[in-house]
Amino acid sequence: REAARIGVTRQSIIKVWTVERLKAETGGSVNES
Repeated sequence: REAARIGVTRQSIIKVWTVERLKAETGGSVNES
């Protein structure tokens, strides 16, 4: 039960990290302005 919860948490963290990573790559101009 605990392991499953940790796995889900890790997946969501990776998902958020990936989205932020894509945003940083595609929206580079946003950081400049």
